[in-house]
Amino acid sequence: MVLGVLAIVWIVVLGSYAKERMADRRTDSVSAFHSQLSTLQRTHAGPGSRSPRGTAGRPPVSSASAMACAVARQRRKNVLLGLLTVALLTVMLAVAAPGLVTIGLAMISVVAFTGYVLLLVERQRVVTEQHSKVRPISSARPRPAMRQAPARQTVLSASRR
Repeated sequence: MVLGVLAIVWIVVLGSYAKERMADRRTDSVSAFHSQLSTLQRTHAGPGSRSPRGTAGRPPVSSASAMACAVARQRRKNVLLGLLTVALLTVMLAVAAPGLVTIGLAMISVVAFTGYVLLLVERQRVVTEQHSKVRPISSARPRPAMRQAPARQTVLSASRR
């Protein structure tokens, strides 16, 4: 019975994940092109644009990379909720029907959830550190142009005679 409940939970979690993945792939090329074109039109900086920099001193982010970040954020959220659901269900199952297998499964799921949360915290720390330390190239001051010394120009003109 325990394995049956766990199998049903996994089928629901993996089924919803597969359904989302398949829904993303069903778009035709015309609608994908139209979506990309509208994204490009929104990112076009016209003469009335305010500033070339993004918020909080960060460089502007293209809408394609912003969309990729949003998709990754949603995927991380889905994984976190899935692990939390599995951990809670296996812990409730271990409390309802204590046994070596159910307690082991509950411990494994709780450790997996805890490990994923720690990975997310570490990732957030690294991203915050990068934003505070990395300076965009476009904000760097250009170097002054170097001029040739007049003596060298004289030597070159003398050698051509």
